[in-house]
Amino acid sequence: MPGLDEQAGCAPSPGTAGPQIVPGNDIKPKATEQDGHQENQELLSSTLQEYQDLQDLLDNQNNKKVAELLQQDHEKTTDNQEGQELLSLTLQDSLNNPG
Repeated sequence: MPGLDEQAGCAPSPGTAGPQIVPGNDIKPKATEQDGHQENQELLSSTLQEYQDLQDLLDNQNNKKVAELLQQDHEKTTDNQEGQELLSLTLQDSLNNPG
């Protein structure tokens, strides 16, 4: 890109070598391999975080389901124990009081 003096058709001013940056016409450097590597690292890190968040969510859902099943099992076990005690008392009563 020519300097301001060259754009105006003049020779470059003393002490200025090469192209000058015109305000408002910023030149962005080309993406380098390092930039691409950093973008890949950021994407990988973001993807890994999303995976871990989903894994945590799944673990929480599984833990809730396991807790629910354990509660149901406990209730059934309690019902069975109460039923066995009642049956035992009834059987013992009928043995002690035949007829």
